[in-house]
Amino acid sequence: MTGRGLRIAMVGSRGIPACWTGFETFAEELSVRLVELGHDVTVYARKGYPEEQPGNEFKGVKIVFTPYVKHRELERLSHEVTSIADSLRRPFDLYYVMGTPSAPLYAPLRWLARRRLVVINTDGLEWRRPKWRDRGKGYMKLAEWCAARISAHELVSDSRAIRRYYLEKYGRDSMFLTNGAYILNDLPEGALDRWGVEAGSYYLIACRIEPDNNIHMIIKEFIESGSDKELVIAGGMNYKTPFWSHVQSLAEGHRVRFLGPVYGPMLVEKLHLGCYGYLHGHEMGGTNPSLLKAMGCANCALVLGTEFNTEVLGGNGTRSPRITTGTSGDWPPGTACADRRGQAGLGSRRSGTRPAMRTRAWGRAARARSRPVPEPSAARKPNPANRIIPRARRRQPGKAMARDSMDRRPDATRRRASPCATSWWRRTLARTSTR
Repeated sequence: MTGRGLRIAMVGSRGIPACWTGFETFAEELSVRLVELGHDVTVYARKGYPEEQPGNEFKGVKIVFTPYVKHRELERLSHEVTSIADSLRRPFDLYYVMGTPSAPLYAPLRWLARRRLVVINTDGLEWRRPKWRDRGKGYMKLAEWCAARISAHELVSDSRAIRRYYLEKYGRDSMFLTNGAYILNDLPEGALDRWGVEAGSYYLIACRIEPDNNIHMIIKEFIESGSDKELVIAGGMNYKTPFWSHVQSLAEGHRVRFLGPVYGPMLVEKLHLGCYGYLHGHEMGGTNPSLLKAMGCANCALVLGTEFNTEVLGGNGTRSPRITTGTSGDWPPGTACADRRGQAGLGSRRSGTRPAMRTRAWGRAARARSRPVPEPSAARKPNPANRIIPRARRRQPGKAMARDSMDRRPDATRRRASPCATSWWRRTLARTSTR
C-alpha cells in the first residue's frame, strides 16, 4: 500500500452524480476530491436514481450498479448486500459506509476480509425518526450498536453533538470531520426562470419530504402567518406515503409550491441565492448539507433550534424553540434576522450566515478524510495506528459514561412540537409579510 493511494469503496448512497439526498451530494463531492488526491474510488449505485454515465465513470470515480429490492424498508439493505458481495472480488483497501442502518452487514468483514478497513459515517440518530415503527426502531438501535461496537474500525461524525452522543452512550469516540459547501454570491440573470419565481419573492425549503424535517409544521405556520411571500419546497419522496399526501393537502389552495427533487450543477444553489429566507426544520441530527448550502449562499436562515442545527450555525441565523414539550424561555424570540432582512432589503442577506462557513469548504472536508494507510499486516489488527481516519480515543477503563440526554425523553415528547415552537415560526414569518 505504500507509495500509492487507497482503493476505496463508497457505499450507502443511491449513487452519483447527486440525484436525491444529502448523502448523494456528499458522495459526489467527496469521491471526486479523493480521486484528485490520488485515491482510487468506486461508488456503489442503484439504477433508476443517478443518470448513467459513459463508461460508468464520473470525473475519475468508478460507478458500479448492483441489484436491489424496490421496497421502502428493504431497498438500502438489499443494495448493500449485493454491493458487499461484489466488492469481495475487488481489491479494496477500505469501505466508507454512509450511515449506520447497514452496519450489521459489515461485522463479518472483520473476519472475511481482514485486510480491509471499515469506516462508518454515523450521520444522525436514525432510530429516532418518526417514520420507523417499533420493529424498525428496534433494528435501527441494533444497527447503531453494531456500528459502535463490532462493525467499524473507525467512526466519523460530521457533528460534534453526534460525536458526543457516541462517546457518552457507547464509550466510543469518533473523528469529527465536517461536511462542506460552496461559497456563492452572485445570482445569474434569468437563473430562476425555469421555476417561474423572482428573486426575493419566496421562502425556500430544500430537503426530503419526511416527518422529522417538520415540513408539515412549517407549512401550517407559513399559511397562518399571512406572509405575502411564496413558500417553495425543493425535494420529494421516492415512495408515496400518507405523510406525503398529508403535506400536499395542507398546501392545497395556498401560496405553497412543490418543485420536486432539484439536482444538477448549481441548480438548488440558484434557488438559495434568490430566496428571501431559508426555512430549516430538520430535527434528527448530524450536519445537514442543505443548511450548509444556505449558509454558503448567505441566506437569512430561520432554523429549528436543535443542538445539531445550533452547532452548524455557529451563532448566526435565527433559531426557533426546540421541538419538545415544556418552555422555551432560554431561546431567543427569533425576530432579529427577519427584522434585519426587512429593514435592509434583499442585499442584507450577504452577512446572514456566512461567518460560520470559514472551516466548511469541500476541499478541506476531503483532505481531512485522506490519510496515510497502514501496511497490509498492520491492517489485520482492529485498531491500526495509521489509516484514512486517525486512531480514535477509546473509553478509559473504569470511567463511567452517562447516557446522553437525547436518549432520556420518551418518544412522544421528541416528536411533538410545543406551542412555543410553532408560534415562533408564525410570528417570525408574519413579521416579513408587510416588509
